[in-house]
Amino acid sequence: MVELITRIQGNTLNLYDDEITAQDIGSIMEFIGINPHITELNLTMNNIGDKGTTDIVKSPYSVQLTCLDLEATNTG
Repeated sequence: MVELITRIQGNTLNLYDDEITAQDIGSIMEFIGINPHITELNLTMNNIGDKGTTDIVKSPYSVQLTCLDLEATNTG
């Protein structure tokens, strides 16, 4: 998985087309939890599927997200 700290742009964690899978979501959400200034998560063009989406929603850190981009993530 890509080094997350290098993907922060302002208040956005931009993981566009970074080969993220559902297995990576737990680590990503923990990273967001220790970086409360991150309020936007871009996962466009990653294959997270329904499991990854569910893991995001179930994470206690999802409440700090005001924008979640899941375009073309193999969900639904």
